[in-house]
Amino acid sequence: MTSERDELKWRLWAESWNHSRHLETMRSQYLGFFFTASLAVAAFAAPDVAKGHLSTSASLILLAVLVFGLDLLAGFLILAVARIGEVLGHYQRAQREIQAEVVGDKTPSWLELPQSSPRRRLRSTQGASEGVLQLALVGFPAILLVASVRSFTVDRIPLGTQVIVSVSLVAAAAVSVACFVASRTRA
Repeated sequence: MTSERDELKWRLWAESWNHSRHLETMRSQYLGFFFTASLAVAAFAAPDVAKGHLSTSASLILLAVLVFGLDLLAGFLILAVARIGEVLGHYQRAQREIQAEVVGDKTPSWLELPQSSPRRRLRSTQGASEGVLQLALVGFPAILLVASVRSFTVDRIPLGTQVIVSVSLVAAAAVSVACFVASRTRA
């Protein structure tokens, strides 16, 4: 016979579980939006890159603006995904504590939650999500570096274009470093 206290604990466990599922859904939606935006920019820029037409001011500036926008998006998303991971960790600890108190050592296998392991970080959903965004925070400034070099090597590119592309590179690198460091710092 379960007591009112046990029933309350199970309700808290169920609420914690529902919040966890909601956060996991949010994380996947964030990544879906990121991949959609990245694919749209890639589809837009691919014809110019494939034809070697990154030789006009308009194409270089457009590429710089779009890639910088993706870098900003990746920066904001890595902060959000890292925070989601922290909150999910809190919910999982609470769920384990409730299980241990209510069920004890005889936890049925269907109630067991996976344990996180630093060795398997990239195989976890959280680790893979953060890894993709970290890769983007490195890749987008690299693309801007190539565009910046290209702006200086193509004839008849005005100084203003070179400045815009170079400033977008420096800004993207600053955003990437700041967001990467902030996402690794736990509250």
